[in-house]
Amino acid sequence: MQPKYLSQKTTRIFNTLTENLDNPGDNKTFDAHGYTEKWNGGIMAAHVECIGHWNNGFPLYSIAHYYKQNGDMMKDPDMVFVKHPLGKVFPISFEQSSAGIYQESVWYDGGFKMKAKQQKDHATFANTWMKNIKEQQEL
Repeated sequence: MQPKYLSQKTTRIFNTLTENLDNPGDNKTFDAHGYTEKWNGGIMAAHVECIGHWNNGFPLYSIAHYYKQNGDMMKDPDMVFVKHPLGKVFPISFEQSSAGIYQESVWYDGGFKMKAKQQKDHATFANTWMKNIKEQQEL
């Protein structure tokens, strides 16, 4: 069972977002409209971080939009992606704080496990979201 990968077009956007983020903790923010300074209204910044490596050593990346609510940072959304050495990228989780949603669609538990329909839905969403981030952040 193969995961649904990002399209070639959105993989290029993903690669632009994650460029030079090779080690856990490496991160950057794309904030073409100054959202992070204001934290109210407008186009949210895209926060990107290398968060570690999956069981097989493939890099893991978090891409998220955040906003503040009552002083708390809320994810809107936060997705985690695996980057395969052959250049393919696929999402493994989706979280949206305000809706109380946390979904893992791919995980490793002594073997590769996947909720295929949910993972496909995550990839479909991510393909649209990457295009929106590109346009919003003027990449």
